[in-house]
Amino acid sequence: MGRAILITSYKERGVLLRAAGPYRAGEWEERLVYFLRGVAIQAGDFVSKTQRIDDHLSPLSLELARGGSPLHRMALDLFNENPYWSVGGLVERLNVAFSTAQRTVGYLGPLGIVSSLRSITSTARLKK
Repeated sequence: MGRAILITSYKERGVLLRAAGPYRAGEWEERLVYFLRGVAIQAGDFVSKTQRIDDHLSPLSLELARGGSPLHRMALDLFNENPYWSVGGLVERLNVAFSTAQRTVGYLGPLGIVSSLRSITSTARLKK
């Protein structure tokens, strides 16, 4: 939006310049519409991805409500927030010991909730 404001400011002063030369009459409006369409498309894509993650996590959340601990549910909430977590990141966010975070990931793994990206770095991700 900063660029659009700058373009509008230049237009008001009668000076419309860009790298390739001056803007033609009405061209800035076309560019602004093009930019805003791109924003709308990206927003729609984000909403779609978020819905798919929610659809994936809802039944898992119910399963953990029946048989998991509060720590398992909190970890699942973190994977809902961000599908990639290191064990160290879980330690910091959940305020637990490293071994507790490892056991939590170990519990969620066989349920099909998370999988390891690289065992060397102990990174887990939400399983799709």
